[in-house]
Amino acid sequence: MRFRSAIAAALVLGVAMVALLAFGGGDDPKDAGRVGLSTHLNGGPEPIRPQLARFRAAGIHWVREDFVWARIERQPGQFDWRETDALMGAAAAEETNVLAILTYAPGWASGDSGGDIFRPPLDPDRYAAFARAVVERYGHGGAFWRGRGRERPLAAIELWNEPWGHFFWKPDPDPAAYARLARAGATAARKADKDVEVLVPADLIQVRSDGEIRPWFEAVLSADSDLPDVVDAWSVHPYPGPRDKGPSDRGSDSRFDFDRVPETRAIARRHDADRPIWLTEIGWSTATGADETVTEEEQARYVAGVLDRAGGAWRESVARTFIYTWDRSSQDSVDREGGYGLRRPDGSTKPAWQAMADAAKE
Repeated sequence: MRFRSAIAAALVLGVAMVALLAFGGGDDPKDAGRVGLSTHLNGGPEPIRPQLARFRAAGIHWVREDFVWARIERQPGQFDWRETDALMGAAAAEETNVLAILTYAPGWASGDSGGDIFRPPLDPDRYAAFARAVVERYGHGGAFWRGRGRERPLAAIELWNEPWGHFFWKPDPDPAAYARLARAGATAARKADKDVEVLVPADLIQVRSDGEIRPWFEAVLSADSDLPDVVDAWSVHPYPGPRDKGPSDRGSDSRFDFDRVPETRAIARRHDADRPIWLTEIGWSTATGADETVTEEEQARYVAGVLDRAGGAWRESVARTFIYTWDRSSQDSVDREGGYGLRRPDGSTKPAWQAMADAAKE
């Protein structure tokens, strides 16, 4: 009888542990939650810690934030850590995990003398040195944490923002060049801290200035078949086309709707590169005078829908989802890009914020 009771108790404990891990528990702080928020807190006008405290109260323990190389290392080897120090200190105090986007090159690295930061570095080793410097400062036992009472190491890094688009990788995306940069950056980051998670953008297609449709993820993997060895997860930005479609809408081409998320996993599996997928950016604009926008009520419904889908049907594939963005929306009604904020221009929250908080607490 005691033996059977012991087995039953062990089974109950095992089920409890599985449930705890599935819903974001466990000893690793990085296990806290599947819902994150895309933010622009660095250098912003509002104090960081109260905002992070608000996220934490809503059940959101992850933020995705730009670590802009062009602002941090304006001259080779001369680092200005003031913005990122403020962010990481506040994140530690509020027990928030940071996904850092290591992105946008200074002119001395890209060769651009006109101040355009959206060009890749001429030498990927320069990017690798920057990646290593960031992780050495904020990773486990990093220089920033020495002498501080509370350490919250950098949880993850994303190697560039949307390198598949000509707007952030000029003049046009180059999968082979990006693969070299990603390998260099990932290898350097791992040498600095083996526990930091490394993400590589894996959207399906390039967005080119000439409008030609070319593959992105498949081309990156073809350029470096061993790249997955230094990658922990693939990041995807599954914005629909057109931008006012919802997460359950389907078109004739899955590359332009949410079904491209499982297609991304299928490509990874074909290349023996199956890794978790992080949706590191997804949102809808409520700019009332622009094309392909939605109402505030639709924005809330779509945010709830994508979080439900990511945590339900896609749960085995999608590890985390970051909603874009915490920003205040622009007062310009025709500014579609400025309308993605979960806050109105006066700082009040749109219904999508509550939808996101509800999903984070499930």
